[in-house]
Amino acid sequence: MTLQAFEDVEPSEVTRVSLLLDETSFHILAPTLAGAIVVGCQDLLVSTELVHDAPSKTVGVSATAIHLLLIDDVKAPAANVKPKPGPPSSLGHWKVSS
Repeated sequence: MTLQAFEDVEPSEVTRVSLLLDETSFHILAPTLAGAIVVGCQDLLVSTELVHDAPSKTVGVSATAIHLLLIDDVKAPAANVKPKPGPPSSLGHWKVSS
């Protein structure tokens, strides 16, 4: 039995990066407008492969659910809202219903 080394194989310089966020939200404000946008995501997966000397980079983004909330005035008083029973969610934090 002879052992062979991988002398003819070039090493691969690939770094795989992935980030999985169970529940997350992004609160986007404009400096001159009264409103805001909230994007809520469930099971958000962001992944990429960093290849040495690659001419371009690719980033993959996927989610099981995406919610878009538009707020017309962030300084308006919120209604007196009772929290819903059950585990809290990031989307439930932003929703206000009377």
